[in-house]
Amino acid sequence: MPAVRPYPKDRLAGLTRALSSASSSTGDIYLGWSCADLIEDGSWQRLAPTVFLAGRDLIVMRHDAGLGDVPRFDRLIFLTDDDWRAGMADRGVPVNYRLKLALVEARAARRLEPRADIIVVSAPSLRDLYSRLYPDKTVTRINPSWPAAAPFPHRGQADVKRIAYLGARSHGADFAFLRPVLQTLLADRPDIVLTVSGEQPLPPAWRSHDRIEILPPMSWQAYRGWMKGRWFDLGLYPMMPGGLNGARSLNKLLEYDQFGAAVIGSDRWGVAADAAGRGACLLLADYPALWRRMIVTLLDNPAQRAAMAGAARDYIFRHYTSAHQRLAWHALLSG
Repeated sequence: MPAVRPYPKDRLAGLTRALSSASSSTGDIYLGWSCADLIEDGSWQRLAPTVFLAGRDLIVMRHDAGLGDVPRFDRLIFLTDDDWRAGMADRGVPVNYRLKLALVEARAARRLEPRADIIVVSAPSLRDLYSRLYPDKTVTRINPSWPAAAPFPHRGQADVKRIAYLGARSHGADFAFLRPVLQTLLADRPDIVLTVSGEQPLPPAWRSHDRIEILPPMSWQAYRGWMKGRWFDLGLYPMMPGGLNGARSLNKLLEYDQFGAAVIGSDRWGVAADAAGRGACLLLADYPALWRRMIVTLLDNPAQRAAMAGAARDYIFRHYTSAHQRLAWHALLSG
C-alpha cells in the first residue's frame, strides 16, 4: 500500500465549522452534481460539504470545515474557485465576508495548498496565479456545471418584466454601482419587478417597495428550493475592478440560465468574453447610463432577449454540461 502523508488537521475545526454552511454550492457545482451517481452507489464518498474521496484521491474544495476522520488516501487535490488573497485585501468586499475568508478559506488554504499534489481552479486567472505560486505542482482548470435547466417559459410581450440581481455578500461594491441604475428604472418603468439579494445593503425604502422582491439570506439547499419554477427576463452581473472579481468563473451565466434569463455583465468578466462573442450574453463597460440604456433596450425587445438566452443555453450545452465536467474529473484522476 502506498505511503500516505499525515493530513494537516485544523486546530480550530469547531470555529470553522460554525462559520460554514451545512451545504456547499462549490461542492455541488464542481463535482457533486456531475458525479452524483458515483456518490450514491458508494464508489465515491462525500465526507463533508466540500470534501470528497474519489478512490484514493482526497478532494478538498475551498476548505475542509465539517470533515471528521480522514481515511487513507494517496493524493490530495485542492480546488479553489476564489482568489482569497485578493478578497482579503479588497476594501470593496464587506468586512464580515473578509473575516470569514480569513478564518475559514485562508486558514484552510495555507494548510492545504502547499501539501496538495494537484491544485484545481475555476478560471484562467487562478490557473496563472497558482502556476506562479507553485511552479512544481500540477495546476489544472475544471469548469462549473449545473443540472439541465427547465424549458424556457413563453414570455412574449408580457406586461411585467422581471429583473434579477443575485449577487452574494461578496459583491457589495458591484451592487453599489448598480443600485442607482435600478432606482431610476423602478421610478421610470412601472412594468419592472426586481428581485435582489437581501445580503446587499439595500435602501430602507426598498424593503417595503411593492415591486421589489428581496431574497433573504438562506442556505444553499434552501436557495435551490427557492429557484424551482422561477424565471426572469434579465439577470445582471456588474463587476467592479480588483479583489475577488479578477478570478470569477462563468458560473453566474449558468446560474441565470436556470431562470431562463438573458444576461448583462461587466466587460471585466474576462472568462465570459467568448460567450459574449457568440451572443450568449452582453458585456458592458461600467458606465451607469450605458447599463440603464441597454437594460431598457432589452426589456423592450423580447425577441432579442430570447435570442440571447437561447445562445447562452446552446453555449452551456457545448462547453459546460455535467458530462463535460465528469469527463474532466475522470481524466484528472486517472492521470
